[in-house]
Amino acid sequence: MREVSRFAIGDVLKTSLWIYSRNLPTVVVLAAIASAPMFAVAWLALGDDMLDSTGRPDGLWTIGDLFAAFLGGFWLEAGMAFAVVRTLRSAAPSLGETLAYALQVIPRVLVVGLVAYLFVGLGFVALIVPGIILILVYWVVVPVAAVERGGVVYALKRSHELTKGHKGRILAILGLLLIPVIPSIIAGDAGAGIPWALGLDWSEATLAQATVVVDALILSVECTVVAVCYHDLRVLKDGYDSGRIAEVFA
Repeated sequence: MREVSRFAIGDVLKTSLWIYSRNLPTVVVLAAIASAPMFAVAWLALGDDMLDSTGRPDGLWTIGDLFAAFLGGFWLEAGMAFAVVRTLRSAAPSLGETLAYALQVIPRVLVVGLVAYLFVGLGFVALIVPGIILILVYWVVVPVAAVERGGVVYALKRSHELTKGHKGRILAILGLLLIPVIPSIIAGDAGAGIPWALGLDWSEATLAQATVVVDALILSVECTVVAVCYHDLRVLKDGYDSGRIAEVFA
């Protein structure tokens, strides 16, 4: 079990990298499943010639792509929350255990996550700063829903409680996670950034595939970090150790 005496950025990132490597086969499969809905939307949009210059679905397909991204992202985050807590308690869980748990909690996680991001979206529409603040407030809302099994109101309040007093460090972690994404943002998209950086002229189909793959890989790292944040914040707030947190999986 890992001892947590403070919420430190370096400790969170170091632990996330260790857990990611310990669970690499599971992460790859989770990411592949998470990317499947986005692959489907991209291919359907491609058939209707509805991809923009970055390989992303354009027009009405954008709504489907967005929902697919949320569904895949929440699935991945729920799976990594399980994997992180179990790994920190004793040893990395099996692929079957992780998939089964993620499948079990995805309905609740999807509802909680969509509500949280709806608030975040409204915050950005109203003014950018409230949106950023709400991202920090709801930073661990998905792991809360996945591990503690509460409803929407509980998960939102619980995430606010766990992140209280630590939002500065969470903001720093968020900034570090965005560093690999900056080149892709400049290029237009993560997948589009690959041929753009290498000077390649890829077809729309190849570009769409690259976009989904790179997005899923980046997301898998982010989900691991968020799950470690949840674990550490809960240990500090509740005085629990990893074993006590993992009792819900018994």
